[in-house]
Amino acid sequence: MKIGIHLVAVIWATILVLCLTTGLHAETAKKLNIDFERNADFLPYVIEKLRYTNQGVQSRPIWQPAQVYRRGYPGSENEMFIEAFNKELNADAPSSFIYYDAREEKIISQINIYYTITEYRVLLDKEGEGEGIIAGCYHNDSAFVFRHYLATDQRDFIYLTSGIDQTGDGEWVPGISPWAMTDYDYDDKTEVFFYVNPSFDKEPRALYCIEPESLHVEWSMPLACHIIGRPLSCRDSLNPSVILITYGPQNGVKDKNFDDRFGYIVKVNNRGKILFKKIVSKDFRGPAIIRKAGSDSLFYLYHPLPFVDPDSTDSLPKDAQLLSIIDRDCNILQSVPVGEELDQLWLCDYTGDNSLELYTKSTTGVIRIYDDKLHLLAESNRTNFGRFANTIKLAGQNNPAFVLSTPAKSTDIYSYDMQKLASYGETFTRYEPLTFDAFGNVSKFILSHQNKFLVANIKKQRLSDYIQIVFWKYREYILMVLSALVVGLIVVNHYRRKTKSNLNLIARQKKELERVHQELKNAQAKIIAQEKYRQAKDIAGGVAHEIHNALCPALNSLDKLRQRLDSLQTSDTKRNTALLDLTQKAITRAVNMTELVKAYSRLESEKRSEPVPLKEILDEVVEANKFRIQSLGVSVQIDVPDGCTISCAKPHAFSLFNNLMLNALDALAEMNRRGIIISARYTNKALEIEFSDTGVGIPPENLERIFDAFFSTKLSTGTGLGLSMVKKIVELYDGTIRVESELDKGTKFIILFSKNS
Repeated sequence: MKIGIHLVAVIWATILVLCLTTGLHAETAKKLNIDFERNADFLPYVIEKLRYTNQGVQSRPIWQPAQVYRRGYPGSENEMFIEAFNKELNADAPSSFIYYDAREEKIISQINIYYTITEYRVLLDKEGEGEGIIAGCYHNDSAFVFRHYLATDQRDFIYLTSGIDQTGDGEWVPGISPWAMTDYDYDDKTEVFFYVNPSFDKEPRALYCIEPESLHVEWSMPLACHIIGRPLSCRDSLNPSVILITYGPQNGVKDKNFDDRFGYIVKVNNRGKILFKKIVSKDFRGPAIIRKAGSDSLFYLYHPLPFVDPDSTDSLPKDAQLLSIIDRDCNILQSVPVGEELDQLWLCDYTGDNSLELYTKSTTGVIRIYDDKLHLLAESNRTNFGRFANTIKLAGQNNPAFVLSTPAKSTDIYSYDMQKLASYGETFTRYEPLTFDAFGNVSKFILSHQNKFLVANIKKQRLSDYIQIVFWKYREYILMVLSALVVGLIVVNHYRRKTKSNLNLIARQKKELERVHQELKNAQAKIIAQEKYRQAKDIAGGVAHEIHNALCPALNSLDKLRQRLDSLQTSDTKRNTALLDLTQKAITRAVNMTELVKAYSRLESEKRSEPVPLKEILDEVVEANKFRIQSLGVSVQIDVPDGCTISCAKPHAFSLFNNLMLNALDALAEMNRRGIIISARYTNKALEIEFSDTGVGIPPENLERIFDAFFSTKLSTGTGLGLSMVKKIVELYDGTIRVESELDKGTKFIILFSKNS
């Protein structure tokens, strides 16, 4: 008892560690968003029905009534499948197998037997082509295996077992299913595993290993639990054996080895001896198993319970929902908890590296993808997926796609990354490819499920197909729109004739408007020319006036020097030097004037945008005028946010603020209180810069003219271009400038630059 408690504790501790480990992996898993409700009409592939048969409920069900017999390839002559159906209930008629030529659309052979067929498989020759069938069937409460070879029409039966009706319907109804065909014992002969399952008639339940070639039973064993999937060969030539898994149908059936309350993992050798047996589930929810990619001896196994010894059924642990890697001896090498019940496993290349990753499907329709170390790579949302049927290779898809049925009455095809590719509006659980193109892509296939099957083509949809779908889907609305257009055309044509008489009038009015427009353009051009002449005249007059004012003192000084030279007054060196200085200053002023005019005219051609730190350029302006600021005793305050920039050419920024500084210093020269404040702030849509002084102010009558070229109230020193250049630079960079001034109190210039500037 103590050992059992310790064992359970160890198991749960291991599961806890695995949960934590898996949680770390899950954090990095990709989220797959599967749009399983996507409209089937607009998917990239379309499934076209070629042949459909449904026997319904009028006969005993055959789970896979149609199977591929010989696949079709380009250049091959054969393309065949087999159709099986049972007689109608209570009818005195045979059941049949039909060999059907899909290419010629004709029956090749029909085999009738007075037995009820449960399931069958196609027997293959060494080239993988069909050569016959082997089927499970029953008659008069006895189970048989039937074999048929098409070439010789040889028909053989072998008796398996008998049973008794326990449901009261007067008939013992077993399922006799061929679960696997494999040469597991390396004798160069394929074995078929048949499982006899009377379901509600309960007994006998048994597994038979049959060699089809000789049609004899190699071994058998009672098996009270239902098999899930096909037995897998251990691929061990020294110790031939198979691994199979079961679930518990809960019918109260027991035999010497099994109890149908539980699900098992079992290893059986080639003599039918059980080598390994553990309980892995405790109800009808069973395990799932698949061979690990690239390995003969490793398997992926989903098991709801940790491995439990069959003698410990009184103290079963809680469900752990484990996904494990096991070897051919059923030793668990690695496990991770999956958190919910799984019902299917399959393999496909998800990462694109030519390796096969493990896909799992839960009972809630969640798809999870694991690498070969059971690290979670991707996880989907919940879906309506039912059964995974098989993989299918499609033209235009690099990786195989998946055929999945849904309880919502459809069979869908999804890409390896779970994008919906095609859909057919009926549920099928089995899929087989029938025809391939030259590149190995499937072009025709068979879907089947419980007495019904579909032979279909699959092709990629073209643009014309989508247009046709849209038309037929919305034809009523399209016809309504077309009808409305026809009515509209009739109405438009009526008003077109009615308004035709007005076209000449409109043409005349248009011609008159064009004439008036041309006259206005001529008048506008004349006004522009006159304005340009006036501006040129003003500029020329201003330049001439300024240069005249600058050069007059030079002329006077030179005239006085000439008089002094004529009168030989050369000894007065101080006076002569003063006259020369005056001449030099006058000429320098004239030269400076011409430089200013040149700079003013080049502003637009030198425009460029670069980030200029505002505080840095203001510091440079203050430094350039430091001598005059100190000599006048002016207080300069700068309040600019850190990182504040304007977008313009740096020389233009310097000229802008330097001219404002010179203007302010001139205004402060006659004042006792001398101060300059420069501030900047961001508003909602602009950078606002204020440049204010406490100078003499500007008379109201001059406020409208201060930005005019060559306007100046400083007759002896002003050029009249400083503030004009300020306004020109501001507007050149999409800014605005305005001025506020009050006599004897000061002047403030407000500049606004947009944030983009």
